[in-house]
Amino acid sequence: MSALTRILATVALALSLPGSAPAQDLQGTLKKIKDSGTITIGYREQSVPFSFRGNDGKPSGYSIDLCQRIVTAFSSSSNCRSST
Repeated sequence: MSALTRILATVALALSLPGSAPAQDLQGTLKKIKDSGTITIGYREQSVPFSFRGNDGKPSGYSIDLCQRIVTAFSSSSNCRSST
């Protein structure tokens, strides 16, 4: 296979690939987050150690910590505000 044939095959393959895909409209939870600018987290008060109401009356536990980290990361990369 000659160099010219390989180059032409590569160009033909590159041109046959689709361009960048258009962004899809947001739906469901992502649309709600974008529209409201907030993220709401629900939890179970009696699912120790995953989620529970701490002595201070605030949500605590592994799931709460994980969700707060996700919200913090998401908030820093978007225009959503973070509250506890």
